[in-house]
Amino acid sequence: MDNNCSGSKEFTLDLKDMFADFIRNLHVIIVCMVIFAVALSGLKYIRDLGGNGTLSYSRDDLTEEENKAIDKYLENYFKIEEYEKVLEESELMKLNSGQVHKLTLLYHFESESPLKAGDIAEMYENYVNNGGMEEYLSQDTAEDKGVFCQELITASSPEDSGCLKITIYGKDEKSCEDNGQLIKEAFNSYKDHVLSAGYGHTFSVIDESLLVTVDTDLYQEQVERNDMMTTLSQDLWTKYSVLNDVQKAVAEREIQNIDQEAQDNAAQNIQISKGFALLGALAGFVFGILVIFVKYLFGGTVKSAAEIEKMYDIPVICEVGKTNLRGLKKIADKLVYKTPKTTVDEERNFVVTKLEKIYTNFDVEKLVLTNVRDDKPAKEVAKMAETLKEKNINCEIIKDLSFDAQSISTLTKDSKVILVEMVKRNKYSEVIEQLKICKELKVSVLGVILLHQ
Repeated sequence: MDNNCSGSKEFTLDLKDMFADFIRNLHVIIVCMVIFAVALSGLKYIRDLGGNGTLSYSRDDLTEEENKAIDKYLENYFKIEEYEKVLEESELMKLNSGQVHKLTLLYHFESESPLKAGDIAEMYENYVNNGGMEEYLSQDTAEDKGVFCQELITASSPEDSGCLKITIYGKDEKSCEDNGQLIKEAFNSYKDHVLSAGYGHTFSVIDESLLVTVDTDLYQEQVERNDMMTTLSQDLWTKYSVLNDVQKAVAEREIQNIDQEAQDNAAQNIQISKGFALLGALAGFVFGILVIFVKYLFGGTVKSAAEIEKMYDIPVICEVGKTNLRGLKKIADKLVYKTPKTTVDEERNFVVTKLEKIYTNFDVEKLVLTNVRDDKPAKEVAKMAETLKEKNINCEIIKDLSFDAQSISTLTKDSKVILVEMVKRNKYSEVIEQLKICKELKVSVLGVILLHQ
């Protein structure tokens, strides 16, 4: 039998076997995930503990001027924090100034008291712009709706004109009309209050228009609010840049609400970040997969029957030992290869039957099974040889040809060799060496038996 003993350089990748290898080495992935999660959480812990060596410092170690500088920085910091929340929740900032719904109400006032109509209009203007709507809305609606309404409504009254212009912004036509209706109801309520104060008057809506338009006033307001945030941020950076490392550490702790008592026993109050642990576990998962993948590609050990047949053009007679697999190896074999459930005796009988057929078909005088490097043959190999001898088949077990010179001397031209290779243990280089020796001795290699352990 002419076998390829030169060793194929062709790169082979059995995706099914590689997936099975991931399952078989799942414990490696889990260990990597645990190590990385603990390591990354530990780094977070050390950082929180004060890796810059300033944890033991407090305000008592600083001068009055240094503490004032911290106070100014913190004041600005919390002001930005509050302003960011305002901008984030602001309905006005969510509007598109390039295409906004805008309702305009134009009121005309007539005075029936010593006050001029323009003064009456100014009273209503102040009522709207100074939050009077909130008081009215809180009576029948939720407070957040009052704030919402107040932000989107502005009032302006040209001096001595006796007119009042109400501008209402909205994300759609309905929101504008709803707020417009609230204004009308609020004005009727406020009118009773003004009349009770002795300022007789009447008013009416002389114009009402709803447009979808580009509004430069709204755009300018949004720009000014964003500019305010920019100014506050620049001011914060200026105040931060003058702080020394100790001041920065003290300020940072106060921002994180770490008080002096917690500083004395900081390790008890610093919690391991779940986010860092999760990130570490993810990194460990990727690293574990990478380790197994690299080991699979470059380990050089016998992996599967399909790979041996493709690389060396040698038939794999059978695979032995799958019934003895345990744990993750057994799970991988069941999930990936879907090996039918058999007993040890059934597996052995199947192998012996195939070897018996080979012995008969190839007119073999002496069947030689090469074993691994151990002094004693593997249990499965020994049992096979024993059963074959009971069937009057001339069978002999020798050591691995690539390591044992005495085994080579036992071979004759009449010998027919079957290589017994252990999966994930014997290397392909050993297979190549044995094939080379057999070719030089002109000894036929009938095939390979893969041994799983």
